[in-house]
Amino acid sequence: MAQKTLDKAVKKGVLKANTASRYLSRLSTKVATPKTEKKITKKKAVKKVAKKVAKK
Repeated sequence: MAQKTLDKAVKKGVLKANTASRYLSRLSTKVATPKTEKKITKKKAVKKVAKKVAKK
């Protein structure tokens, strides 16, 4: 659905082709990555912050 909308915007001249392509690329990578990876990175970030606070 998003591809169709972006293609229409390019045809009407609202967006440039490269911009629409970039948006589609970013969207497809967000859809392709599983949500579990994001949770793991958040946990690691919390641990790093906790260690820095503990050192002070």
